[in-house]
Amino acid sequence: HDAVAIALEIEAQRAVGNTLVLCTSYHTVHQLAQRLETAKAIKGTIIEATQGVSLQSQARQFLVAAKAARDNDQGERVLWLAIGNAWTGLDVGGHEPWKALFGEALPAEVDNVLTDLVIPRLPFRTNQSLTHMYRIKHKPNFPWDVLDAALRFKQGIGRLVRRQSLPKNRRIIILDARLVVPNQRDRHSLFT
Repeated sequence: HDAVAIALEIEAQRAVGNTLVLCTSYHTVHQLAQRLETAKAIKGTIIEATQGVSLQSQARQFLVAAKAARDNDQGERVLWLAIGNAWTGLDVGGHEPWKALFGEALPAEVDNVLTDLVIPRLPFRTNQSLTHMYRIKHKPNFPWDVLDAALRFKQGIGRLVRRQSLPKNRRIIILDARLVVPNQRDRHSLFT
């Protein structure tokens, strides 16, 4: 967690807009939030996913903080430590979500609501649904976890680019070294 927090500090300072960090557990979110708040290296707001707070509520909090940072124009940014459906069911940006909350969409050319996506760990074994457990039990030799993680990974990347004509300042930072381990390349080929 220490190494990831340091990487997040560096990446958040380089971000043109706001950053979404897709984590795989509440424990990781909490550990990173503690380290980032203690270091005070993030200039702006840190949103921490917590149990019992809906994704929609967190998305609203992210957009409100992003608007405040944009209006203040003091170089502040929002860093959102998210998990769960943020990988697959999230839409935040200056288009429809912004319009629904603030009454007017941002033109694509100036939409920096979400510019950076950080993935500390690939989302292996995060699917605990009954369907997924059934698949694993009944076809244990099939790479269900790899396929599910690859799908979540690709959907996670889709959080960043939601419409045409956005500025060419989007960045995806993957911190999981398993993608470059030589004896793991075949297993992780779906991610590249």
